Amino acid sequence: MSTPPDPAPDVRVGHAERESATRALDEHLSAGRLDPDEYADRVVQVSVARYFRDLQSLFTDLPPPHPESPVIKSPVPLTKPAGGPPSGRYEGRRDALGGRVGETLVALSPFIALALFVLLRFEWVVFLLIPIVSVVVYGGRGRRHRR
Repeated sequence: MSTPPDPAPDVRVGHAERESATRALDEHLSAGRLDPDEYADRVVQVSVARYFRDLQSLFTDLPPPHPESPVIKSPVPLTKPAGGPPSGRYEGRRDALGGRVGETLVALSPFIALALFVLLRFEWVVFLLIPIVSVVVYGGRGRRHRR
């Protein structure tokens, strides 16, 4: 539960970091380093902390344990990184046309086609709606040509 040598002080904290700080304060209270009033004041400050530096400032006069620093994840690249073997495929995130609405429409297209099949007196052509919707929502965008 000790902090890494160079944590990111300007990173916003969430529930996990606040819980880590509270656990560390619990240990300091148990060890007799904090009296109950001081402990209560620091727990209130932990609950309203926004940035990791706010949590760090509560532990400057205390030995470890300190709260765990937030994990900073690197963003996912949208394209294939340079230098690797060419795969001929687009490797990365592809968003659906229309976002969640488009994805939902693709998921519901078989049910919509089935309902139209019954309503239109068993016209099988309505089942072409399924691949058509998929092509409109996902088709062709973001692909690379093979070389």
